Amino acid sequence: MRLLFVCSTEFQILNALNVKLHLYPDTKADIVLQRAEYSVIAERLRELGIFEYVCCAKEILIDLHEYKRALREFGRCDKGLLEAVCNSMVNIWRNLFGFFAGPKYHLNDLLYGYGNIRDNHYDKVLMQGGNTIVRNFYTDLHKNTEMAVLDEGIGSYCDNTICHKDTKADAVYLYDPNVAVYAEDQDISFVKIPKLSPDDIDFVNIANKVFRYLPAGKKIKNKLIFFDQGGEQMPSYLRNPNWLIRLFLANSIKKHTRSYKEYISQIKAFKHIAGDRTVYIKYHPRTSVGMLKEYDEAKFKPIEPRKIPWELYAINNQIEECKFITLCSSSVCLYPLTVGGNNKCVLLYSCIDYSVGDNYKKLFDNIAQKYKKMFFIANDIDGISAI
Repeated sequence: MRLLFVCSTEFQILNALNVKLHLYPDTKADIVLQRAEYSVIAERLRELGIFEYVCCAKEILIDLHEYKRALREFGRCDKGLLEAVCNSMVNIWRNLFGFFAGPKYHLNDLLYGYGNIRDNHYDKVLMQGGNTIVRNFYTDLHKNTEMAVLDEGIGSYCDNTICHKDTKADAVYLYDPNVAVYAEDQDISFVKIPKLSPDDIDFVNIANKVFRYLPAGKKIKNKLIFFDQGGEQMPSYLRNPNWLIRLFLANSIKKHTRSYKEYISQIKAFKHIAGDRTVYIKYHPRTSVGMLKEYDEAKFKPIEPRKIPWELYAINNQIEECKFITLCSSSVCLYPLTVGGNNKCVLLYSCIDYSVGDNYKKLFDNIAQKYKKMFFIANDIDGISAI
């Protein structure tokens, strides 16, 4: 038997380690990391020898989309506009050629080390996401391989597909399959991922090495901890759009308007709840620079490092009798499932201007019903102190 893990986030990497070491300790497995920034994590995984082959995404070409994104987030871009335009053309050509040449060609173009796994037969592939790497692996392997969802956050509990609506999974690996909105689906095999525990010393030490985390044994007790979900200010080029921009960038304007409203809603809610108190804030690993500037660090103490999974931080430090406050962050919503303990998880989405789909509401209701002492959906911001 041979497994393949394809991971798009730090949380999925942690889950791949958990599944491999606890459920398939003697099974050969390979892993693919879908972000070029994970190259250092890939090197540590190779040194540990947990997976036979480790592939990592190549650096993306700075095309027009990435160029505008860099200007929006950092006010500058290391690449010029002309190079970004040329790179956009290259990406278009690659996608077109990949469409005709097949997924193996495209994956070879996207991944370092893909040649090592290109011709391997896998009995099971664990992944989930809508990006190019996942789609190509699905296209290449799904006819002869069992396709499984690897827990990627709350979306995995609402959606039983691999990468789009026609890619229903054969199996799902979740920390608590019983709360999934599709838990009654008889055509899927449900596998429970073991809960993370500070007492599992061997696993904790391995995970710390992978993420290069040196725990300080910090103790946080009876505090408010806010969980940022990112968001961003409205890009400057969309703030006062003329008729031409409104015509050609209508979808972009709609997307960024919604994101900006959520951005403002979170800031206002967190500052209102904090009042005059000093609180902690856990930033999302990919929070934009703009969001970091919205909170005074003298009052909102950031939990560092930002780039490791919150769950890894939690099992390395003493987090007791705290309130985790969020709009609907996966780290908070799934905390009763992944780690547990005596902390309280409070969601704000229903009492502020924040849109949540029906499947997510159903999931949150399922979690609230099963984990009544830990999980709460607030209806009034001013009533959170009573929870």
